[in-house]
Amino acid sequence: MRLAVACLAVLVAAAVPVSRLARAEATTGEQAPALQELSGAVTSADGAFLWTIEDSGNPALIRATGFDASALGEWPIAGGENIDWEDLAVAHAGESGRSLLIGDIGDNGGDRPAISLYLVAEPTIDTAGEPVPATRMDLLYPDGPRDAEAMLVHPDTWETLIVTKRQWGAAGVYRVVWGEFPTLERIAAINGAGIGPFGQITGGAVSPDGLHAALLTYSAIQEWDLLPGETLADALQHEPRRLSRPTIGQTEAIAYSADGSILYVGAEGNPSQIAAVPLDPAR
Repeated sequence: MRLAVACLAVLVAAAVPVSRLARAEATTGEQAPALQELSGAVTSADGAFLWTIEDSGNPALIRATGFDASALGEWPIAGGENIDWEDLAVAHAGESGRSLLIGDIGDNGGDRPAISLYLVAEPTIDTAGEPVPATRMDLLYPDGPRDAEAMLVHPDTWETLIVTKRQWGAAGVYRVVWGEFPTLERIAAINGAGIGPFGQITGGAVSPDGLHAALLTYSAIQEWDLLPGETLADALQHEPRRLSRPTIGQTEAIAYSADGSILYVGAEGNPSQIAAVPLDPAR
């Protein structure tokens, strides 16, 4: 944990609030060709747009994307390598700014010797095109290579979970053990979450208030509530609430709105698509 805290402090020290853009309507839409293989998303600090990434075969950069899927800008990650970037999360939010965690966690062939996490300070919208410094952390699974596309990070505790993508059977849940040399430990399995080819988990998100967590599959959205004192790992052992997946393409990315009232779901394609799923406030 000391390394994580130190990295976060350094990276967010120079950050300032993201400049506000005109809010796009939260409706399904096709976006500019610049984004074709959407794989991860998170809402910006001011809630005005989404930060997005693409998976293997694409440049190592993050993009600002409107809720209508319009392209707003891009930022290369200095020293970054996009082996298979699959998810994006908020790693820290404080008075000095926010940090984002990029999950280079995909492994379709099941043969990667290690996965990587990149910690970056959230850019400001007026710096588009400028390289963003990053801290890279390489991690090994304790039980051999795994393919994963979903990452959950709690906004208050920094609890970080990686959930594997399984075509059949239960999905594995691995926790990042922060330290001088971060490691992974298998802590649980989500029974039934990955059963069948359309139940493979492709994205994850935690609400800004830390009270809800969602996992996306090709066929549905599953959402869990965190009871008082519970960790993300605890919550995933409960029965989830199943939400309908929007009727867009192959769904790969999911993010909560800044106020937690909407889930934005993204599908890869040429072009990619984004749709909004309003949430019941009484849930």
